[in-house]
Amino acid sequence: MRASPSILLLFFLFALCSLNATARDNWPTPPVIDSIPTQVSGPLQGGTADHTKFEQLQGPFLSGPEVTKACLECHTEAGQHFMQNVHWTWSYKNPETGQQLGKRYLINNFCTNARGNEGMCAQCHAGYGWKDEHFDFSNEQNIDCLVCHETTGTYYKTPNTTGSPACSVMFEGKPPIDLAAVAQSVKLPQRANCGTCHFNGGGGDNVKHGDLSSALIAPPSTLDVHMGEDGLNFACTACHITDKHVWAGSRYRVVSKDTEGTGLPGQRTDVATCESCHGLAP
Repeated sequence: MRASPSILLLFFLFALCSLNATARDNWPTPPVIDSIPTQVSGPLQGGTADHTKFEQLQGPFLSGPEVTKACLECHTEAGQHFMQNVHWTWSYKNPETGQQLGKRYLINNFCTNARGNEGMCAQCHAGYGWKDEHFDFSNEQNIDCLVCHETTGTYYKTPNTTGSPACSVMFEGKPPIDLAAVAQSVKLPQRANCGTCHFNGGGGDNVKHGDLSSALIAPPSTLDVHMGEDGLNFACTACHITDKHVWAGSRYRVVSKDTEGTGLPGQRTDVATCESCHGLAP
């Protein structure tokens, strides 16, 4: 006797539900932890130095450039490397069209144009003292190492020129920076370092980039599956890996599809796409 189509359909649905339940039961779950683990970075994970033990970093330091000078005594090539980074140059030339892009040249719908207002805009420039077109981009000691590497949470940038009195409100009540303590705290960039500028781009959380906000400093996995502290706990640099201080990924020339194959963080430096880790097939 042949079973009716309705009975066969019910049997198929029951089997499918059972299979899904079995697969769901086998999904990996994040480990239960007693304390927040170190954020997962790129291939340089962990580091090999305790910067509190370096004589060069004991201070006292009177300015940020003095800290940078001390950093460069050991990291002798870092200055030249960083000078190729868009966080320093604010400039990008499209290799196909030759078009000159970047904050130094473009007008955008969030911050209009940095020209003429460099002193205020430079609070998110990884350097010291940019006030106008006379800023020396060839001076390594003008580089701000601390904004990306300090981990005390006490470091902050101030305007290089005066602006609207309303802007001074953001600095009211902040204590002076202990540059020696900040310098000794340096590690690989954490989410909070990147977020100093990127989370508040355009003036506040989610304004310039709708997927970037201060909620990502310590997010649960339900908010971000990659950065969740109770899960993978990725730092931004787990995917935006660096090669000589130049990071993968660009807002100036977005790559929507990885056409060169797959690669794990640490293997590819030209793109930062989902497919770089997860592959090209469904």
